[in-house]
Amino acid sequence: MSGLVRGLRRLWPFLALETATALGGIANGIATVAFPWLVLERTGDPSAAAAVGAITLILLLATSLISGTIVDLVGRRAVSVISDLLSLMSVAAIPLLDAWIGLGVGWLAALAVLGATFDPAGITAREAMLPDAARASGLAPERANGIHEATWGVAFLVGPGVAGLLIALVGAVATFWGTAACFGAAAILLAVVPIPGAGRPVAEAGDAGFLGATLEGLAFLWRDRVLRSVAVLAALLIGLWLPVEGVILPVYF
Repeated sequence: MSGLVRGLRRLWPFLALETATALGGIANGIATVAFPWLVLERTGDPSAAAAVGAITLILLLATSLISGTIVDLVGRRAVSVISDLLSLMSVAAIPLLDAWIGLGVGWLAALAVLGATFDPAGITAREAMLPDAARASGLAPERANGIHEATWGVAFLVGPGVAGLLIALVGAVATFWGTAACFGAAAILLAVVPIPGAGRPVAEAGDAGFLGATLEGLAFLWRDRVLRSVAVLAALLIGLWLPVEGVILPVYF
């Protein structure tokens, strides 16, 4: 029993990080379906849902370019927690504003954009904490990375199913309370669990300034053929899949 306890204690930083990753993935998966679904419900117009999805996707890709610099300047744990809390506020605002003033397409688009602004930095921060968390837990880097990517992928696929179930049970507006709960739990978990390497990196990006550090990172990414290919492929996959999941499936199925 004592050996089991020691083993769990050693794995706890990695397990906490992966639990937060799963919660964030589920929350984002729910929001991906719930936002356009709510727009469709309120307007009956697929083009309005597509417009909200397109604006969100463009901002998501744009903020992904600077998320690494933000993580380096502010710190990994801080960015992850702040990102989840800001995402929580953006989705919790939907049922609150709907109860107070009613929600139109403009409000929904603004809140969807607000939520998408914070997500890439939180995802990047959790990935940046992975090597140190894996090392502290005694896991090989390739195994830890495989578990991490599988956790995020499964969570992001489960999220839309959870969204459909919640929409059927409590309605589209109340579904966002479930999203807020996931973001809140992820923020609390990473705020209280000690994770090695959760601060700023030793080589601080602040010396080059925000713009300089961002351009330096993009240049490094572009020079490496493997990283460049992976980044372009990921952007294409996101650009192709999110409209299907967020607009086409809710409209036609």
